[in-house]
Amino acid sequence: QVRNRFESLFGDLSIFEDGTVCFWNSNQEVKKTFKPDLSGRSKSKWVTDIVVLNNFNKIILSTGDREMQIYEVSSLDPHCQISGLLSVPLRLDFWSSTNDAKQCLLSFGDADGCINCFLFSNLLNCLRLWKKFPKVDRIPSVALETVIASDDVKFVRWKVHNDWVTELKYYDSLRSIVTCSHDANSALVIGSVEGSTHVDTMLRELGQSALRKQAASYATPRRRYAADQTVFRIYK
Repeated sequence: QVRNRFESLFGDLSIFEDGTVCFWNSNQEVKKTFKPDLSGRSKSKWVTDIVVLNNFNKIILSTGDREMQIYEVSSLDPHCQISGLLSVPLRLDFWSSTNDAKQCLLSFGDADGCINCFLFSNLLNCLRLWKKFPKVDRIPSVALETVIASDDVKFVRWKVHNDWVTELKYYDSLRSIVTCSHDANSALVIGSVEGSTHVDTMLRELGQSALRKQAASYATPRRRYAADQTVFRIYK
């Protein structure tokens, strides 16, 4: 079953639930296929989505093991993975600034109805550091808590829906993330990334080191203020 298909600078890509990635040419012919090396795993991996980091020649796969795995596009070799996510990531999105490609937003919607946002001031530096971490199942693995603790990263998590997030996309023109869900009371939500309860405010109140020690508190996500989002309902 095809999970997703979209265009990129590297051509059309499609992702299947078993983790197989297909690259297509302009004639809709398969150029090459790729499947993560899952040898050594006690069970098969459920791959939920894929996103391309065009400026960095990378692709990211999200999995049912609460991981995001990063691979090189050219060689398809594993670069690293972020493990220990707070819920199963279902939909991925990536945006980078046209003024400074190092400034990026990686976001995903999860099975708890939350959106998770990583705001990078220097993603290139993070990628270089993460590749040096110890390997787990033959891929360098960095825990979520370590990612959050970096000076190059701000992490924001919002409870948006009461059901799985089925679609997610950041629009810089709106400075907002648009998400969809089967939850009738929040079928489509347009909301700010950081909101009025911005992490910087918490930093001033708690101190930077104190906040980072509270990474586990993200397991109980906050809701945006009503002024920070627009909710569209479906009446059945």
